[in-house]
Formats: sequence, structure tokens, C-alpha cells
Amino acid sequence: MYRILFFPCLIGTYLYLYLALVFNLFYSTPRAMREIWYARFGHFLLRVAGLHVRINGTDSIDLQKRGLVLLNHASILDNVVLAALFRQNKIGWNNMRTVSRISRKSIQNRVLRLFDSLLVNKNAMHDTAELKKILPKWHAAGPLQIVLYPEGTIYLPETRVTPEQSNYLIRQGVEPYRHVLFPSNGIFEMLFQQYRPDYLYDVTILYRLNGRRLVGEIDIFRNLHREGATIDVRLRRFALAKQGQDGYNWLYQLWEQKDAYLQGLLV
Repeated sequence: MYRILFFPCLIGTYLYLYLALVFNLFYSTPRAMREIWYARFGHFLLRVAGLHVRINGTDSIDLQKRGLVLLNHASILDNVVLAALFRQNKIGWNNMRTVSRISRKSIQNRVLRLFDSLLVNKNAMHDTAELKKILPKWHAAGPLQIVLYPEGTIYLPETRVTPEQSNYLIRQGVEPYRHVLFPSNGIFEMLFQQYRPDYLYDVTILYRLNGRRLVGEIDIFRNLHREGATIDVRLRRFALAKQGQDGYNWLYQLWEQKDAYLQGLLV
């Protein structure tokens, strides 16, 4: 039965962002629509497809404090998995905002702006100006959790760390990564300095089948419904303190820890 239901859920996963425009027609404000429909749709996809999200660790997200949530990027499903993590922490979709790269699809940018997302294009002048415009909206909404994928793209064989990036990491005293990608520090530093979160949250996601990592959307969607397939999620919380004050190296060290954790799961 799951095999029959899984492919409609695959389509639904790619469409759930755009369905927000339809959902929004029935509500007076985007806030009401987000809280009632958007997160619930992600939860519905997980349940119908029979996917099990296994959340590890004892840390939790503090709803009363500003947070910056840092994730490795493995699949478009990551956003649905994040909805499950937030649901467990009793966080509604209105308590979060995302940082997203500007899309070639104008409709996607329209939806992201509806959700007060920060749209970036790796141009420092553009991104700084966009953040300055969005910050008043974020602060007016109360303590928010800002979601950032520092890698900027999904983990695939062709996107793995390059020899040049490995050499740079070695010069920083960091072991080259095998299971995560090279993180971009620019947006992280900008958010850290200007949004001033109270906590940094490290979220690590792994899709696997009987110990084998599932890599790429085709591999994930073909196998994630099979017996023995799991979605492992680890959440760690860091008080702000000195995090980020050491410049770029802190994020590289965090990603080194992610890499070691994933290696342990795949042994």
C-alpha cells in the first residue's frame, strides 16, 4: 500500500510550497493559513507515506528565544522532516522563517515572500539590503527560529567537497568532510551579527536504508518506504556565548562534528 501512496506523496512534496497560494485564498492573513495548513500538510505527507522520523538527543528548541537553525541539506524532504521536528517541539509554522536562494521560478519567490523568507543570491550588497528590509518584520513577529541551509544545495556525488575546499579546511585545522558539503559562512555571519539569536541549533538529517545512506532524490524516494528505512534527525542546542565570535572557523568545526556523527551512523 505504501508503494501506491508514495508517489502521490512525492508529487505532493514538490507541490506543497506552491499550494500555500491556494490555502491562502481561504484565510484573511498568511499567518492564519500558515498555522492551520502549511505545517499540517507536511505532517500529513509523512503519515500517509508511512515515513518514520527518528529524532535523537535530549535538546529542545526554546520557543521564547530567538534561534538560528543550521541544517545539512540532503533532500527536498528536509523541510517536511523539519516540520516534524518543530511539531515535536510544539513550534508552529508561524514561529519560524527561512533563508532561501532566489529561485528562477517567480511563483516560488512569491510564496517565499508570502512567508517573510529572506531571499538571497550570494551577493553581499543585495543580501545585506534584503536582510535590513526583512528584520523589522521578524522582530515584530516575536522570537522566531530562522532556518538556514549553509551548504546551499543538496548532497550529491557531484556536489561533494572539492580538493580546493579540502585543502582550505586543512589550513583551518578541520578534517575534510565526507558526508556533508562545504558550508557558506557569509549568510551565517550576517544573520549572527544582525539578527542576534539567543541560541544556535544544529540539526543533522540522514536518510538511510539498513545502514546504507540514501543519496539524491531518486534514491531517497525509491527506497524510503521500504522496511528498514529511517530518517535520523539529531538536534543540538548551543547558547550564543562565544559561538560565531571566532569567525568562519566555528561553522567549519560544527560541520566537522556533523560529518563525524554521520560517519558513526553509517558504520
